[in-house]
Amino acid sequence: MISKDKFVAARKASGLSLESAAEKAEMSKQGYVNREKRPEQFRLCELAKVYEALSDTAKPILKDAVSDIFLP
Repeated sequence: MISKDKFVAARKASGLSLESAAEKAEMSKQGYVNREKRPEQFRLCELAKVYEALSDTAKPILKDAVSDIFLP
């Protein structure tokens, strides 16, 4: 089961706003909002760029969220 909450939690744990996360992922704010609502639509390149911007505390949260997509 994919948890949308983990993607949001990772972003918030790093203090990233929707705008800044979208900028890091090189997409529009609305595009990022849509990805958080349907995280299976994230592209790996988008996740990698956001991951680089996360704090050390938030990185494991995002790793766990991504593993939910690929290892249900």
